[in-house]
Order: sequence, then structure tokens, then C-alpha cells
Amino acid sequence: MTVRVATTKLDVRWQKILSLRWYLWAGLDFSNAVAAIHKLPRGVADYPEGRKHSRWAPPNEIPFPTGPAFQLNIHASLEHHWEWIQRTRPAYLDASPSLVRAYAKIVADNSEPVLKRILTTGEVVDAPLRALAAKRLGAEIHNKYATQEAGCMAIQCPDASSYHIQSEAVIVEVVDDNGKPCRPGEIGRVLVTPFFNLATPLIRYEVGDFAEAGAACTCGRSLPTLSRIMGRRRNILIGQDGKHYWPTLDSFDFFKVAQSREHQFRQIAPDVIEVWLVVDSARTQAQEDEMRRLIVSSLPGRFEIRFRYVSEFQRGPSGKHDEFISFVSDPHRTAPTG
Repeated sequence: MTVRVATTKLDVRWQKILSLRWYLWAGLDFSNAVAAIHKLPRGVADYPEGRKHSRWAPPNEIPFPTGPAFQLNIHASLEHHWEWIQRTRPAYLDASPSLVRAYAKIVADNSEPVLKRILTTGEVVDAPLRALAAKRLGAEIHNKYATQEAGCMAIQCPDASSYHIQSEAVIVEVVDDNGKPCRPGEIGRVLVTPFFNLATPLIRYEVGDFAEAGAACTCGRSLPTLSRIMGRRRNILIGQDGKHYWPTLDSFDFFKVAQSREHQFRQIAPDVIEVWLVVDSARTQAQEDEMRRLIVSSLPGRFEIRFRYVSEFQRGPSGKHDEFISFVSDPHRTAPTG
């Protein structure tokens, strides 16, 4: 469902304040260059030049000197994205997690690291992606949890693996199927109440995400925490036993078998998963058999694995790309297992 949310200048101002905290917690050196690759209207910041700004943001948003900022429209090919990054050579990259995973696939082996830190938001960042970015791109990921409706809700701790809820601007609750608060370590639905968007008040608004409730952070900050951001209901695998799972499919294993630019797993029936791969040509039977073996080993139960080859994925209005989508109807609203 597409939701339209009006906003206020006060709320926009708070979002910029929280973005500045995100940069500070990521430990960025503001004298360096930053680059952002996002979905923009065609004709804006297009490849090959993109767009260059003299500083990261106006002085009323970042009240001290900064280096330059580069901007590129996502509409170019992934190879063009990476060529542009190598040419502009930013210290920091702001891009979606799915783009980061794609760049890690196409970067040449043993290439010189370009990036010092990667900033992500809008999609799930899991441990395999963090390891892949560190290994292939030579940079750590610092993530922010945000939605279009509610803005920034939590920011990755600079000293630990948890996410700190931004309680100065929002209330975030993690609740079970009965609406009761989840205890630390439990996975539940995310409800959000932003404070400053008086144009569209949202009170205990269910954003459609699941998260794992966290305990007090070891860093000493008093802000409440989330241990993990799990994803949306559409990202839940429904097992043939009727239980719900978060699939843990490590894409880099498939890349080592047969290179693909992007991929997506689609559960189209209770016992069938399609693997969509962006490739120039179909893989061999031996490659498919090996990929099938890797996939099945990561799944709960037996599934038929089918392969489909496409030239590209059509991204939604926000530019997001889900690595796993279930199209199986789910009459039971039960929280998935970890």
C-alpha cells in the first residue's frame, strides 16, 4: 500500500539533526568527500558526471566546514556506478544495502580500497553484508533505521552492534502478536510515534517491520535499543510446517559459483522458491545444481528451486530492492523465529 504523509518544517529540521548525529556516530572526518547514490528524477545527477556540491550540506544543517559532496542518479548501470565512485574517489558512500552488495560483487579482486566508511539506510543490513563490504570494499557499514512515514527511528551505536532509538524525536515499540512489549531478544512488530510531524500525526503506527528488542547497551548511552532490524512481513519465509522464518541466504556463495549482478529469492508457493538472477546469459546445469545445493542447505525443510534470468530489476518508487519476497498468502499473523 502506498501511503502519503505530509510533513512540517519542524519535523524536517529534526530529521537533519538526526542525520548529523548519524554522521558523528559513524566517526566521519567532515573534511573528506562524501558521495550519495539514490533514485532521483531522470535528468538529475545523471551519469557520467553526476552532480558536485562544495560541501555536504548548508551551514545551518552542518555548522562547520566540510569537504565536497558528490551525487549520482541510480538509473545508470552498476558498472557505471562503480566507475563513477573510482573516478570521484569519495571517502564515504551513502547508498542502499542492495547497491552495496552489488558493488561488492563487481569490484575486481585485490583492487585498492576506495572507501573508508559506507552509510546505509532503507533496507536490512545483516551480518553477511557487513562481512562482504569489509572484505570486498574495505569499508565498514554504519546503518540508520528509517522509514518514509516516520523518518529516522534508530541509529547504529558507534561502540556496539545495537541500534539506539532516537527517543528525543520518536517513540519506538516492539510488540508481540497480542500487542504486549517484547522482552530483550524477542522479535516483534514495530510501532512508531513521531513527536514533531504535526501535519500527519502518527500514533503507534505499525510500519510493517519486525525488529528484535534490545537490552541496555554496553556503550553506556541511556537511549533504548534494538538488537536487529529484521525486515518486513513480505520478507518472511513461510515454511511447510506453517512456521515463519527469516531466511539467511548468503548471496556471496552464489556469486562464487556463477557471477550475477543482482539477485532475488521469491517464494511463489509453499514448497517453491524462484531465484531471479541478473546475468548476461543463463548458467550451466552444473552451476544451477551447485547453487541449488547451497540454497537448500540454508532453508528449513524441502523446497523446489527454480531459476529465472532477467536483464534488470524494476525498483519501486523509493529505489529499494528486497533480496527475499514471499508471495504466499499468510492468514496467520504470527511473529517469525530468528
